[in-house]
Amino acid sequence: MATITNLTPENEAYDIAPTTSIAFNIEDIGGITSDDISVEINGVSAITAGSYFNGYSGEILYHADPYDPYYTVSIFPPYIFSHYVGYTITVGGTEFIYYFKTRNITNLLSLSNSVNDLASTETFIFAVNNNGLDVIDIRTKSNIAHVHRTGGFTSVWCNHQYTSSDCVYLGTSDAGVYKILLSNIIIGGDVTSSCAQLFSIYTTPSLSSNTIIRIRGYENKIALLMPNDVNIITSETTKYSYSFVSTISTGFIAITNNDIYFTGNDGLSVKYNYSGNWTANDFVYSVTSSPSIGSNNITGLCVVLATHLALSSYSLNNTLFIATADGLYIIKEKKGEETTASVCSFGISGKTYNILDSNVCSILIADSAISQVNEGRFYVGTNEGSFYIINIAANVIFSVYTYISGNYGDFLNSTNLKAITSL
Repeated sequence: MATITNLTPENEAYDIAPTTSIAFNIEDIGGITSDDISVEINGVSAITAGSYFNGYSGEILYHADPYDPYYTVSIFPPYIFSHYVGYTITVGGTEFIYYFKTRNITNLLSLSNSVNDLASTETFIFAVNNNGLDVIDIRTKSNIAHVHRTGGFTSVWCNHQYTSSDCVYLGTSDAGVYKILLSNIIIGGDVTSSCAQLFSIYTTPSLSSNTIIRIRGYENKIALLMPNDVNIITSETTKYSYSFVSTISTGFIAITNNDIYFTGNDGLSVKYNYSGNWTANDFVYSVTSSPSIGSNNITGLCVVLATHLALSSYSLNNTLFIATADGLYIIKEKKGEETTASVCSFGISGKTYNILDSNVCSILIADSAISQVNEGRFYVGTNEGSFYIINIAANVIFSVYTYISGNYGDFLNSTNLKAITSL
């Protein structure tokens, strides 16, 4: 029976150049001619009965070794290979099944592949890094625009209300907040000249700090998390603020029309119905609160609005998705009755659902279409470099992706999971 040798790329190889070719030898070929050789790649015939089809090319050469004759076969793709290449070699009725994986995404980020934060619209993904901003067109999977800035940006949020004021806000480590209009971004190319500083400690309104850890927004409001302060700015004119004693260097913030949530050294703080400066928060979710979370080291935050009815107040409350260094927690908020809120957790051990490969979570986002806590999906990464999509209705894994494996041939570019966004 024929055997396959000298296969390149090797079976199950990954990080292979998409411009590679497939090559192999066929040995033990007694009675086999080139007409007995066929190859199917990703469900499409590349070689049928010794002839190349569907744009594939290459050579089938017979080597008349007097002791052990063999064939060498090479296959070149019509353009480039996709991310997942599964192929079946058929020799005289015997099938040999192999696969390898490629990557071809580095052209999407022109400034740096080390992303600090992401935001998106239906059309664009905004990726910030230490060199500036890259803008990716989702439909064409191409980089359409970029902003260069020495020191880059720390965080990004897009105000997208389908008006002429649609813009991208960019946080920095040393110069406050920058802004660029979407109408300038779609011009394309280097749009650095259209991006300018909007807020700093010297502007009106002035910021509490020029160091922006995280920026998020809601309609005409932006929320800024800084080392010792939180600022809310409405319509780019009115500022509310809160100061905390401890100093932080990383963290997360979320804002709704009425409430603001932000992380610090002591857990997740919430202020309801903000309408001015405040000196005390309404509640803090922590390792000692009720309900409690597994760690005050919060690694991801997502607030899904108006997801369930709090019967005592007959008002819609939010669902909180909190990733920590000791599991992921989903809390059905009850404003003013926080201790009666329900909570479930996800991790590898000691949690409500032990379905992850680690209790240490790294990134998080939840389906914005979730109407209540037992519907929809959430997306979470772990420090093991795995990325999970979890079905909340059944509390089971919908799919999982790692550096070398995933559904439908997709897989991660790195084990270092830093940012995630959704449309």
